[in-house]
Amino acid sequence: MHGHFGANDDASAIDRVATQKPATLRDGYVVRRYLRLDDERHMLVELSSEPCFPVKQAITIARPDPSRMDYYQRTGIYTATGEGMSVGVSADGFKRDCVTSLEIAETPR
Repeated sequence: MHGHFGANDDASAIDRVATQKPATLRDGYVVRRYLRLDDERHMLVELSSEPCFPVKQAITIARPDPSRMDYYQRTGIYTATGEGMSVGVSADGFKRDCVTSLEIAETPR
């Protein structure tokens, strides 16, 4: 990801993202924007909803807190923490079954 989207350390995060061109991954999913913040412990990815990366698949991978699933399903924002990491997954407002953004961050232990 970093190789395709590159980095211009002199540019602001907004400028870095504004100039990016989408990348199609080998499995066909399209990354629209990618940002790895300067501390390298925080990554943001925006996915295209076509083809749709299923929310159900993201839930299987990230395993968010099951006691909060009703809340997540209403908001379309899923979070999971553990092993020193936090993962946030957001669903498309119109296609609630498709992931449109992903945030991964290291959490203090």
